[in-house]
Amino acid sequence: MFRQWLTLVIIVLVYIPVAIDATVLHVAAPTLSMTLGASGNELLWIIDIYSLVMAGMVLPMGALGDRIGFKRLLMLGGTLFGLASLAAAFSHTASWLIATRVLLAIGAAMIVPATLAGIRATFCEEKHRNMALGVWAAVGSGGAAFGPLIGGILLEHFYWGSVFLINVPIVLVVMGLTARYVPRQAGRRDQPLNLGHAVMLIIAILLLVYSAKTALKGHLSLWLSRLPCLPARCSWDSLSAHSLRHRVR
Repeated sequence: MFRQWLTLVIIVLVYIPVAIDATVLHVAAPTLSMTLGASGNELLWIIDIYSLVMAGMVLPMGALGDRIGFKRLLMLGGTLFGLASLAAAFSHTASWLIATRVLLAIGAAMIVPATLAGIRATFCEEKHRNMALGVWAAVGSGGAAFGPLIGGILLEHFYWGSVFLINVPIVLVVMGLTARYVPRQAGRRDQPLNLGHAVMLIIAILLLVYSAKTALKGHLSLWLSRLPCLPARCSWDSLSAHSLRHRVR
């Protein structure tokens, strides 16, 4: 029983920064604009790219977890998340910060399915599993809700990179506890990753967001603002058709 609840503590600790990073930069736009010289469009991508990439990568990373076990996936995701946080904290350009946010999103996409798989594998009784899932959901929604508040406090008293540096000690603690107490799981090598579908989905999402941002510019004609939507629609239709064929099989 002790190991079960310790695993839940580990899951909560590693999931908190993942949830917070989705919203922590919402109050940092003026600071990033002055410090990095980021334009309005770059600020939007700095804030949005994290959630967009993570949404597209969660499913294939979950399949990867089935292949290698959730402990390995959690270690890989936590390591990437920590390194990307360190790199983001010392960004000197907006482009570099966007790139590091992409890496943060990939690390987060590994952590999210790993935490859910950890709950499923650790808590066999339905009552305890439901309780653990409730804690997981509360941490996710609470972390996202408190992200702007935490970001504002850190920006008020410290360097703007502290919103990322705070992730590093948390990740280090989680990695140590995971290596020490979380048991290793056997993987299923036959599990498909479907990385192509994930890339297609990310491209579709990014193009749709780009279309929306482009359409808001008043100097573009209506047909030009709709043009970027066409590849996104094609990608989405292709993904939907493949999913339907797979379901029929």
